[in-house]
Amino acid sequence: IHTCLRTLGRAYELRVLLVICDIKDPKHCIKELEKICLFSNMTMILCWSNEEAAHYLETYKLYEFKSAD
Repeated sequence: IHTCLRTLGRAYELRVLLVICDIKDPKHCIKELEKICLFSNMTMILCWSNEEAAHYLETYKLYEFKSAD
C-alpha cells in the first residue's frame, strides 16, 4: 500500500481505499490501515464480503460523472 501511495503522489482529488476483510480478528490490520488513510488523506471503505465491495464499486461508477446536486 505504501508503494502504491508513493507512486500516486497527490494525483487524485478523491482517494479511496476499498478493503475486503476476510480474517477472523481484523482489529490490528484495520487500525494500521486507518493510520495509513489518515496520513495519506484517503477514505477507507471496509467491506465484509466480495458482494459488498462490488456494490460500492458499482455505486461509485454510477455517480462518477454526476454533479453534487
